[in-house]
This record gives sequence, structure tokens and C-alpha cells, in this order.
Amino acid sequence: MKVRLTQIDGALPNIALMKLAHWHKAQGDDVTVTRHLERDLFEPEYDRVYGSAIFGFSQIRLMRFM
Repeated sequence: MKVRLTQIDGALPNIALMKLAHWHKAQGDDVTVTRHLERDLFEPEYDRVYGSAIFGFSQIRLMRFM
């Protein structure tokens, strides 16, 4: 399974996303961690996508993807 973890805001690594990455890697999944909202041109299709936003100002950026 291909998994994408997106940290939307914050300067420090997101602990929740790191725990998800650890769990998926233990299951044998291919994990990609990024800070970009849009998928790059050569990125593969993902089976599962997670995102984390902890600040209120990030809601504006997220509204364009909903």
C-alpha cells in the first residue's frame, strides 16, 4: 500500500504523523512524508492519504481542497 502523510503547518515534526508513518512502515507499506498540499507531477497515486493541521490559519489553505 502507498501512503502519503502531509504536514500542513508547524515547524516541528508532527508526532501523530510520525506515529502513523511508523505503524504503516511496520505493516510493510511505502510511506511518503511531505509538506506540500498538491501532489507533484511524478508522484504516484496513493491508497491512503493523511493530513494534519494544528493551527486555525491553515483552514484557509485547506478550504480549496474540499
